[in-house]
Amino acid sequence: RLKPGAAAALVGEAERRNATLLSAWPGLTLASPWEAILMPLLNFTVLTLFPTPLSFRRDLPALGLAHGACILVSRAVYEANGGHGAVHDAVFEDTALARHWRRSGSRGLCLDGQDTVEVRMYDSFSGIWNGFQKNIHAGFERALSFWLFLTSHAAFFVAPVVLAIVLPWGPAKAWAAAAVLNGLLARWALALRFRQSKTAVLLHPLAESLLIALGLAAWLRHVLGKGVVWKGRSYRAGKGAKA
Repeated sequence: RLKPGAAAALVGEAERRNATLLSAWPGLTLASPWEAILMPLLNFTVLTLFPTPLSFRRDLPALGLAHGACILVSRAVYEANGGHGAVHDAVFEDTALARHWRRSGSRGLCLDGQDTVEVRMYDSFSGIWNGFQKNIHAGFERALSFWLFLTSHAAFFVAPVVLAIVLPWGPAKAWAAAAVLNGLLARWALALRFRQSKTAVLLHPLAESLLIALGLAAWLRHVLGKGVVWKGRSYRAGKGAKA
């Protein structure tokens, strides 16, 4: 849902920043417990990895980012760049379009748009699972990046919880507990920034465990050539992490 004045705000921001593609990262409507627990992972995984300040200064294609819920483009540049036809074989097509935009020499940016647009992306656990599974593997252009992503999340957000529980009292347990607290604080800071549930922050280790599980499931589907399922539709073709 676009908020009042959204269109004028988007056009004005695009003109001010000299961007012919502008994506507004939306605020998330979280209406169920699973949404409150899992959907903030979208912001957490992207905004703890993506170098947003650098993307404003450098027009590198790898720094192209977009959220499909809200993308404003110049029609002339869109048509000149081939439109969505240029990324017709990409499952992760919104960010693929942003990267293609930069590769074509055009300026594209993604900004915090929570005061401009709001979206309820999924309304069930299965919807979230399939939605995240669709993008978590396809979002990486190289297999190494994908595996670094999964192993780092396992190492920093899941393993410390296990160690804090099983280790005997001592320095190692204290370090593990500190690592758990660090992860919770990062999630809490983003919950404040994006006005999300603070209670769900405590279940962040559970959310991270599910993220790793669905990442492995997405990789297995890719290896077996099963493609992805999203909102009742199956996609077998598409770009994903390559060796």
